[in-house]
Amino acid sequence: SIAVFRCGAVGMSAIMAAKLAGCGTIIGVDAVPSRLDMALECGATHVINGKEVPDIAAEILRLTDGRGTNFALESSGAAVLVPPMLNGLAKEGLAVIVSFAGDVELNMSMVFVGSCRTLAGTVEGAAEPQTFIPKLVRFYKEGLFPVDKLATYYPFDQVHQAFADSASGKSIKPILLFE
Repeated sequence: SIAVFRCGAVGMSAIMAAKLAGCGTIIGVDAVPSRLDMALECGATHVINGKEVPDIAAEILRLTDGRGTNFALESSGAAVLVPPMLNGLAKEGLAVIVSFAGDVELNMSMVFVGSCRTLAGTVEGAAEPQTFIPKLVRFYKEGLFPVDKLATYYPFDQVHQAFADSASGKSIKPILLFE
């Protein structure tokens, strides 16, 4: 099981990868309804709207019958999401931060010692590009990793619209075309 915090391009890719890896419970957490809808399309079994749910960790525990998730991924750099990510983990769970943009205070004994949880960081999933990229391409060609669902294309003269759509959540991965 996994909880993916923020359903942008990286988070959505993590949801697709979790589905591909056979995760039974895949929870997408975001505050933008359209991104939550897309998370379900990409393989999430559950979604949590962070603006509507006051205690995200409690909701994760509810969705996992009190166990928590085996894995969690925070992909937006929002330090405020780290405590609910850790508190929604199962015993011996692994939480991974992909991007980080601030400080956060953690109760070390409560979050880590009593439950043997692990907090880690990663760059590019710690993958070896020479083998990992061809594997992703194969998965894409086989229809198992449909990352093209995330892309919205904009002519270069609509660059401001691309930024606005990205900020609002309308576009997950805006791509500018130079023609």
